[in-house]
Amino acid sequence: MRALNHLVIEPFISGPRLAKYKSFFNSKSNVELFGCYLWNKDIVSAFFPIIQLVEVALRNAIHNHATSSLGRYWFDNLATKSISSLTFVQQGNVRYHGSALNSARNQIRQELNLAKHVTISADRIVAKMTFGFWTNLFRVPFEVNRNPQALWPALIRPVFPNLPRGHRGRVNIHTHIQAIQTFRNKAFHHEPVWNIGRPASVPNAINELHSQKELLIKVLKWLSKDAVKLAERSGYIANLNLVLSQDYLNHLQNPNDNEKALSVFKRELNSILKQDTIIVDLMKNNELIAKVYSSR
Repeated sequence: MRALNHLVIEPFISGPRLAKYKSFFNSKSNVELFGCYLWNKDIVSAFFPIIQLVEVALRNAIHNHATSSLGRYWFDNLATKSISSLTFVQQGNVRYHGSALNSARNQIRQELNLAKHVTISADRIVAKMTFGFWTNLFRVPFEVNRNPQALWPALIRPVFPNLPRGHRGRVNIHTHIQAIQTFRNKAFHHEPVWNIGRPASVPNAINELHSQKELLIKVLKWLSKDAVKLAERSGYIANLNLVLSQDYLNHLQNPNDNEKALSVFKRELNSILKQDTIIVDLMKNNELIAKVYSSR
């Protein structure tokens, strides 16, 4: 039997953060409490590959089509709405665009020890830009009708070839991508993601997390059906479905309940394989030797 030594781990986690977990999950013991904490870690880990797919697909789609239509350094020559027609906040969106590019160039020069006069490739600059940069491109200033140097609305169809008719507006796209950025930032800054949407219960939290998964898959499909197939065939979605389950949370809260000796596992293998959700920790000589986790 294995037990989580919470006394060793506790100094590395803030008390207020653990208090949130204890209050919401109503943990009965420190083992259960840390299981909930580890659940959040596993959720973030399971979401990461799909978030990364969306980021890369979005970045490459914009860069490739903008390059074809506007030129290699398209980001330096974007048309925006007239500054006089923009609000103070919208003017800030334009300033952010320029400052983000300057910052990326400076970082690349420092990393590669390049002189100021050296031209940096467009591909290197694009790879350096944050998700916030790409989200910002869908704000009001960058939509200019009938302007050949503007991104939108001209490039909406090429960038999002699978976007359903009637949903091909910049505002709709920005709403979805902004929601993904909010979730991404929460996850990558080590904040609890199970409380997004302020759920009232654990089932509500799980449902909301599944909604976040569906949002990512929806936007990924807008960009590339092949990317969705990659997420499916790589097991990213199946793994996420497993982690976003009450069974998986129960396992982390009660880590000994799903242990099986290797000999027992071999004997029960046929019946185990018939289960929709499989969570087995294989033990040999009281040591964990493998994890057999699967969800249909």
